[in-house]
This record gives sequence, structure tokens and C-alpha cells, in this order.
Amino acid sequence: MIAIIKTYNFRLYPNKTQESNLSKLLDMARLAYNKQLELKIKTYKEKSINLTQFDLNNNLLKLKQENPFLYDIHSQALQNINQRISYAFNNFY
Repeated sequence: MIAIIKTYNFRLYPNKTQESNLSKLLDMARLAYNKQLELKIKTYKEKSINLTQFDLNNNLLKLKQENPFLYDIHSQALQNINQRISYAFNNFY
């Protein structure tokens, strides 16, 4: 049996305000990704403890308190960042 996968491509044409907002959100998401990745690597090197996605999700509150602008990002988007980090590490090892 052959599986058929449909895909859709959409092109966005944001105005200047929307473009600015998207840029800010991407910058905040990039910062969150890098901070969580740094925490995961640092914890493994120092304590030989591999942080799970659950552990990274529990760290989100502390990360938001250190960087209050992260409250502007939806919580599921930040959890998805942790999911992608865990997925990458699980597939690597």
C-alpha cells in the first residue's frame, strides 16, 4: 500500500508591523532554544545527568523569570522548543 502525503505551501506577505512582531518572536524563540540547549549540555557535562523534556519544561518558569519578555510567547511554543531539543538528542544517540 502506498501512502500519499499532501503538502500545502503558503506564502506570507506581512506588513512592516507584522514583520517586526515576527522578527521579535523569532529572536525570543532563538534565545529560549539556546538557553535550554546550554542548560542541557552544561548539566550533562557537570553532573552526568541527561535532562528530559519534562525537566526542560519545568525550567521554563525560571527562564521566564530571568527573561520577562518570554511571557509574550505562547507556552506551547516554548514547550515545542524543548520537544525539538529532546528529539534531536534522542535521535543523535
